[in-house]
Amino acid sequence: MKNIPTHDPYTGELNPYYEELTGKKNPLLKNMENKSTHYVDVAKWIEKVIDSCETHQQILTANKLVNNFSNKLMVEKPDKYWNSYQYEVISPLENKLNSKKIEIKKIN
Repeated sequence: MKNIPTHDPYTGELNPYYEELTGKKNPLLKNMENKSTHYVDVAKWIEKVIDSCETHQQILTANKLVNNFSNKLMVEKPDKYWNSYQYEVISPLENKLNSKKIEIKKIN
């Protein structure tokens, strides 16, 4: 069976047909239903999105997620951002994204 994507590779939106095609709930939906806004939960969700990337376009979309998350943290708490968020949250996400980008390049 072909892998059914959990999200649209161009927009990053959840695949509305995932459950219909697989018979299972979209695993990303479960995380989003919790609607947690705690930065650690959001970072974990972004990690899952990065892990699910299979194409260059998906990497670009995941990069937008990381950038938007970084900007949100920077605007909301600029002092804490530069003291901890940048090093403890954003840099690891960027590193994970870069590793995934290299992995996808090797496959293609």
